[in-house]
Amino acid sequence: MKSRNYAHSEIEYRKLWQFLNTQHNVDQPPINWLFAQFENWRFARPDEPAQFFIDNLHYWVDDQDEIVGFVVSEYGNEEISLQVAPQHREIEPLMLDWIVNDWGAKKTSIAVFGLAGDEIRQNALRQAGFEKAAHVGN
Repeated sequence: MKSRNYAHSEIEYRKLWQFLNTQHNVDQPPINWLFAQFENWRFARPDEPAQFFIDNLHYWVDDQDEIVGFVVSEYGNEEISLQVAPQHREIEPLMLDWIVNDWGAKKTSIAVFGLAGDEIRQNALRQAGFEKAAHVGN
């Protein structure tokens, strides 16, 4: 697996959108964003400089250069989400390492979404030093 900095190109956006589109009917962890949420992230903020998008998305590809997952911060605050193909959950520790050491290096706190019943994510978060801080949702 290789990680890539997001360059905010139309080609990358389409590949990331397609990745989410192929994951939308998965009803088991990890639960990824719907592609509409990704569209909103990209197009609902027309005044946002390109650097916002570059700073708040990072992705991973396999040996065939196919996207297997990405991390994205919807608002650029302390919250960030992992978007992972179910067959590539092994990249989650790499993603968390990038979140902590690159994206979050200058942040005072970092919040990563994880379903309570998703033991793979919960274990990866604990291994990376995260602690459950809040319950979000119903």
